[in-house]
Amino acid sequence: MFKLTPHGSGWTYHRLYSFTGANGSFPDSPLVLGSDGRLYGTTVDGGVGGGRGNGVLFGLSPAGNALPTPFSNWMETLLYDFTAGTDGANPGGSFVLDSSGNIYGSAAAAGANQGGTLYEFSNGGIQVLHAFPAFQNDGVTPVGVVQGPNGLYGITAAGGAQGSGTLYTTAGGYQVLHSFTGTAQEGSPTGLAVDPAGNLYGSSNYSYFQCWDLQYREFFGTSVFQVSPPDWTPVVLANNDFLNFSPVAYHIATDAQGNLYGTDSAEEFSYGNIFKLTCCWNYTNLHEFAGPPNVELTLRPLPWPMPRATSTAPPRPVELMDTGWCGRLSRSWKQGRRSWEAR
Repeated sequence: MFKLTPHGSGWTYHRLYSFTGANGSFPDSPLVLGSDGRLYGTTVDGGVGGGRGNGVLFGLSPAGNALPTPFSNWMETLLYDFTAGTDGANPGGSFVLDSSGNIYGSAAAAGANQGGTLYEFSNGGIQVLHAFPAFQNDGVTPVGVVQGPNGLYGITAAGGAQGSGTLYTTAGGYQVLHSFTGTAQEGSPTGLAVDPAGNLYGSSNYSYFQCWDLQYREFFGTSVFQVSPPDWTPVVLANNDFLNFSPVAYHIATDAQGNLYGTDSAEEFSYGNIFKLTCCWNYTNLHEFAGPPNVELTLRPLPWPMPRATSTAPPRPVELMDTGWCGRLSRSWKQGRRSWEAR
């Protein structure tokens, strides 16, 4: 775990704690500061079984006067070790800490229906509020929960009517508000946040085909969107598209001024970024992770598969950027191969 502090025109990186496997591995949730001064979070792996465990729920406290180690100066309290039974496995994404110290979150796998769980942690134990999927077109692989108007709101990375994830709520009883379409820009959701006014924002990953250098090539993208009643259809605020590599948008957060913050990972060219969006909507890169041999932690894809929305339908000819048409295409579409060649 780390923190960033302003320094001149940039930011300074400070490491707080390093996980070893038995106490958690692959921390994947935004941290929540409790009234007791602890930072709370989850890891999608680790716990019993070390690096191949089912994930943990933890609290971190300043070490006080204790001498820090080279890798950590905070102390961890292991709150719950997931079992991959009816409680779920691989907890991650945003979660809610209420004024009584209860935690509401989601686990992406296992559970009674083998599609993950929505849970409440209180008094040292887990109570399952919803086991995914509970009905046709319910979501699968839940990846984040926030406290919204009159209840919890969350997202799943898969399932739903289109197979590309859902937005759901517990307000008035559990219900699916929106099934993501898997189309360009909307994609599959990966993160969710709420601002002080109760507006919901999210991040997603998507891919699509476009003509490039007389060939249809697969582009990958990430987007930040807003959802609102009554139809809850995502409105894209900002997006980035890339050729030949897959950026992964992770978490999204808001502040009192209405700014949005998030993290992403671009596997081939970067070890990840922390970014800021200011209305309406300007992108600022706050920090880029350098990766080895630096001591900084890297933002990498999760250890369990994250669905990415793609279209399996053959693409149609479209106009080549600034140079005319793709021309006639000969189809080459085989199992495991996605390429369209000009002739």
